[in-house]
Amino acid sequence: MIGLVDRVRRRVRLLGGLVALTGAIAVTSGLLARRAQEDASRRARDATAARALGALGRAQYIDELHRARGLAERHPPAEPWTARIERAAARLSPALDVAERARLARVEQRSRALSIVLAPREGGEPSPDDEHAAQAIVDALVDDADRIADRLERRAEDAEASALGASRLAVVLGGAFSALGVLFAWVIGRRLVAEVTAPVSRLRAVTERVREGERSARVGPLETAELHEVGAGLDAMLDALDEADERVRAAEALAVLGRVAATVAHEMNNPLAVLRGTVAALSEGAPEGLARELAIVDDEARACQRIVDDLRVASHAPLLRLGPVDPSALAAEVAARRAMGARLSLDVAPDHLLADEVRLRQVLDNLLDNAEHATGGGGSVIITGRRTGDRYELSVDDDGPGVSDADAARVFEPFVSGREGGSGLGLAVCKAIADAHGGALSLGRSDAGGARFVLTLPASASQA
Repeated sequence: MIGLVDRVRRRVRLLGGLVALTGAIAVTSGLLARRAQEDASRRARDATAARALGALGRAQYIDELHRARGLAERHPPAEPWTARIERAAARLSPALDVAERARLARVEQRSRALSIVLAPREGGEPSPDDEHAAQAIVDALVDDADRIADRLERRAEDAEASALGASRLAVVLGGAFSALGVLFAWVIGRRLVAEVTAPVSRLRAVTERVREGERSARVGPLETAELHEVGAGLDAMLDALDEADERVRAAEALAVLGRVAATVAHEMNNPLAVLRGTVAALSEGAPEGLARELAIVDDEARACQRIVDDLRVASHAPLLRLGPVDPSALAAEVAARRAMGARLSLDVAPDHLLADEVRLRQVLDNLLDNAEHATGGGGSVIITGRRTGDRYELSVDDDGPGVSDADAARVFEPFVSGREGGSGLGLAVCKAIADAHGGALSLGRSDAGGARFVLTLPASASQA
């Protein structure tokens, strides 16, 4: 289960990565667009320089022609025209390909040829043939320079188009990734809100239901780890409140039962003792038939006394007379006295217990009564006993129909009986005896399909 904070961190990191990627793409696209623009500007400058090279060649032609005709001073200029054209060509050369550099070399050659044809002569002006040749040379020089300029201008236009395309791409990519970032942030926000509001709504709904009296309402598992802990705490609190209510109700029932038991014991013990004393006196020397009837009366009076005693035990912790008890020997003795024959089998390991043997015999007798009733007197019952750590578990299993879930929840409550004619105190008494020993009595389902009652008692440190 992933916590809300972890989800937020992961999604914020993802959103931050998307924003960083958007920025990187925008910066890269911008740099590419700027580089393309700079390339276009450089190529435009190179084209202008190529045009200027042709103009420089024509200026050379005019100046040297005037000098040759004597229309200007004959001494050479401070920097020869050929040197000026070579210097301009050297600056232009890195921007040209192989074919353009060959054409540039021809421009330089024609500049030198022009200087030779129009060189000043002693005793006369250049002939018409020389001037015609010079005109052809300068026309070829300008043509070569213009061709170079044309190609550079086309490249500049292509570079300009590339720069414009790169700028558009940068805008499109930046907008697209920005929109994607906004959409992603919106989706993340909605999901985070849903992950918080849904569990919070469940928590609020449960608290409302509990406030209205529905104590069985529970939150259950929540996907968000932090809120799951809150929901689990609320469920645990409600479970604890239910358990506390059950304990309060049980305590109130036991208090009422205690008062009833005290009253019944006080009101019934003396009359029952008198009745049994009278029956004993009448039985002495009585005819056989009367003696049998009096014995029945005595048994019933003794049963009433036992019910009164069970009431006392179920409502108060019984007083124990602790001593060494071997559960194996105790189970064998109880089994032999009940004479259930082959229907009852024992698998009880010997051990040392510090317990009240009379009370434990009472528990075993009661559990075997229930098992015999559940099997209808014809099923099989098994008593098993084993040490588990510092506890000893003594269980009674039968192959009867078992106990329903509805009855299992209340089977150890006083006056709850699963059979007709029962007082409903037997299992309550057994549980009270187990609790008094610091143990427990529980109900489960046996491997044979019937009921399994497990008596758990503290075991002594030394094992037999």
